[in-house]
Amino acid sequence: MLNIEDENQWSPIYYKYRTIDNYKYFVDILLYKRLFASTYKNMNDPMEGIYYTNRAFLSQDAKNKILQEKGDIKFCCLAKRPNNMLMWSHYANGHSGIALGVRINKRDNDIQNIEYFSDHTFIDNHNEKTARDILSRKLEYWKYEQEIRIFPKISSDYIVCRIEEIILGRKISKENENLIRDMVRKIDDSIRVIKEVDVHYFD
Repeated sequence: MLNIEDENQWSPIYYKYRTIDNYKYFVDILLYKRLFASTYKNMNDPMEGIYYTNRAFLSQDAKNKILQEKGDIKFCCLAKRPNNMLMWSHYANGHSGIALGVRINKRDNDIQNIEYFSDHTFIDNHNEKTARDILSRKLEYWKYEQEIRIFPKISSDYIVCRIEEIILGRKISKENENLIRDMVRKIDDSIRVIKEVDVHYFD
């Protein structure tokens, strides 16, 4: 249970859907309480970071600066809900993986709701927020993800988190379920381990 100070410091619970095919990455999250932060070029959306402009508004020098700044920004993608059927299918190996419920330190990170649009962003000027704004918008095809992006205030490969729960996909193997439960008991038994079948899907 978080106290009042913690409530002010930490975000609500957000979710990281992932496979467990490579245990190295899962164990890293569990042991070190951190999530990997990457750049936009490693995202699975080929339209990530693309924007429209006009020569009359944006010089080549400004476009070069935006390109460099976009490439320097690292972030982590999370979801608002643990009961997103498509996210389980697309990111958690067809419900055979997990969803990690985590809280993020609000003092050390900027937490941004992704905005969804029918077309790419139009940029008519460049300032210190331009690259971040571009990376906080996506095409509406991705709206089902209800994505949250975590931008560390000081650039880092990792974002510290508090793991509150691990949700086991409905198709996870018994072997993987037992292994995860054993690891949690040995590493941090305060983490709740629940099954996807116990997550409420319908109002």
